[in-house]
Amino acid sequence: MLVLGEIHRDQIHSHLEKAYPDEGCGILVGRLGPEGRRVARIEPVDNRASGDRAHRYTIDPEAFLAIEKRARNDGLEVLGFYHSHPDHAAEPSTTDRAEAFPHYDYVIAAVRSGRVEDMRVWRFEPATGFVPGRLQVMGEAG
Repeated sequence: MLVLGEIHRDQIHSHLEKAYPDEGCGILVGRLGPEGRRVARIEPVDNRASGDRAHRYTIDPEAFLAIEKRARNDGLEVLGFYHSHPDHAAEPSTTDRAEAFPHYDYVIAAVRSGRVEDMRVWRFEPATGFVPGRLQVMGEAG
């Protein structure tokens, strides 16, 4: 299970809605706990994809390393990533499947006409590929 605070959900929605019609993206930072992976903060990043940003995203490796280092210094770790699918479902795309890193959570949001309509979490495991996870927003009935 991936646990977000309402503020994190709202920050993700705002970032991805502003990025529309392009894919927006960011990094989930937090800690592992007995109740699952708990997000402590989100790190929005620029989509550095060359070409069609409406259908793909790229996170600058230097930005990723800086965020990972800051997380470690704070006693946290990178739990995964979030990104949007403009005018498409909140499910892993062919590109997502080809470029995913194992053991991370991937929050994918369907953004239609500039508004987040659906948001789901997926975990990528080498043996099985993407498997759906449970996303809980603290402050919401779950």
